[in-house]
Amino acid sequence: MDKSGYGKTRLPDGRAWGVAVHESFDSVVAYVVEASVKDGRPVLHRVTAGVHCNLAVNPRTVEAQVQGAAVMGLSMCLPGSAITLKDGVVEQSNFGDFTVARITDMPEFDVHIVPSAEPPTGMGEPGLPPLAPAFANAIAAADRQAAAPAAVQSDVSRVIEYRASKRRAAMEKKKHVTAAQTKNRVRPSRRDLLAKIALVGAVFPFGSLSWAASAQPNNTNNQSDNGSRAGDNKMKTRKLGKLEVSEFGSGCMSISANYGPPADRSQGITVIRSANEKGVTFFDTAEVYGPYTNEDLVGEALAPIRNQVVIASKFGFDLEAGGLNSRPEHIRKVVEASLRRLKTDRIDLYYQHRVDPKLRSKTWLARSKI
Repeated sequence: MDKSGYGKTRLPDGRAWGVAVHESFDSVVAYVVEASVKDGRPVLHRVTAGVHCNLAVNPRTVEAQVQGAAVMGLSMCLPGSAITLKDGVVEQSNFGDFTVARITDMPEFDVHIVPSAEPPTGMGEPGLPPLAPAFANAIAAADRQAAAPAAVQSDVSRVIEYRASKRRAAMEKKKHVTAAQTKNRVRPSRRDLLAKIALVGAVFPFGSLSWAASAQPNNTNNQSDNGSRAGDNKMKTRKLGKLEVSEFGSGCMSISANYGPPADRSQGITVIRSANEKGVTFFDTAEVYGPYTNEDLVGEALAPIRNQVVIASKFGFDLEAGGLNSRPEHIRKVVEASLRRLKTDRIDLYYQHRVDPKLRSKTWLARSKI
């Protein structure tokens, strides 16, 4: 709160403070926001984040994760972002009919990480939940009049209802499509879209690799000459420790685990190889994805181009006994299994998926020489 100026700085007329804090994955994220209401629409002007995730191995990645999570939280607060049901079915299907934050909605954003030498805790999800309540608290305080929040909510509700009515009308119109048209019309699924453009949904800018990028964190944004000229469509690259990787990496988890049913195996292989054709050289997986099946998929997809790509995988779970396990003898066991599934003699980046609370960090680092 001190970094935000809360209680010390006089805000411009019409603006108000909002505060919220959240704890999960053993990490704490607090937001102090400045917001106002303009023409009946809530506006978020500034966010100051305080993050306690113990040792931040790569602070810039933590900052990016918090900012990205806050954008998701902001999207839930905007008019038109309601999830509506009709006949027991969700009406929204994609970002075309669900409002997401645009660049014009983005506030000023400051992230402050609490210094710590304790073992790292989780980052990513903790940044999402506190944004909406902090924003709501600021809007509720913006006018100091009881009617103001109700008026804002009423306006938002009217916008949502208008958009919902337009969607309902469009859905009714679709019912009159002839059987022949319906047969010939192919509605692209999320995975179909991934297969066509390769990089949408399946790629991420190093978000899940923060723990592993400890070798040279200051170099992660050093771009090579590839694609550096204006108008050049070549994929840019970055240094991740001693590894040179594409600026965008492909997180392969959702192809075969966690988000809905797995894709057809051949389609998943096509997605991964198409990503490489687009310039992606950095592919991330883990034994727990599936479990096991995602590593097997990634291994088959990348086998023909193994020497052209960088593969990252993870350890940390005991999938047989349950729970977490980062003991050296367990790591040796699971890395051999991962190598077999990935059909390779090496894993370029192998890192801890979850911190094992039973092991002290200094002891673990000193003894875990695989």
